[in-house]
Amino acid sequence: MPLVRWDRIADLAPARAYDGSGETLLLVDDDGGLRSVMRRVLRHDGYRVIEARDGLEALERLQAEPAIALVLSDVAMPRLDGLALCARVARLRPGLPVLLLSGAFPDALPAGGVLDLPLDFLEKPFLPTTLRAKVRRLLGRAREARA
Repeated sequence: MPLVRWDRIADLAPARAYDGSGETLLLVDDDGGLRSVMRRVLRHDGYRVIEARDGLEALERLQAEPAIALVLSDVAMPRLDGLALCARVARLRPGLPVLLLSGAFPDALPAGGVLDLPLDFLEKPFLPTTLRAKVRRLLGRAREARA
């Protein structure tokens, strides 16, 4: 896999912001550089972004912030990985969408098949436009499900 300069990928962001409506997103990744780039892209689009370095920290943020509309989580993280986080999110906040991010997926899936959770996947590395489109689609689906 080619080496990716995440700081340079942020420069590919278009000049205008997308139409985020101020939804609160929980961004979970142990890579601070990648978190920083994704935070800038998402905030530029009008989203409020809360960050966590791993799954345990994400659970604390999730319990403290009821307005979280979407969780974006890396799969491979210390202390509590993304798949275990998804299972806990499903118990704490049923129906809350989760976007898993990984460069090793589906190898990271347990050997028994696909999880029965409301999640989607984005393979690393990705462009800001791909992240934006995925976030917008998942938030749109969640709005439709609540209506």
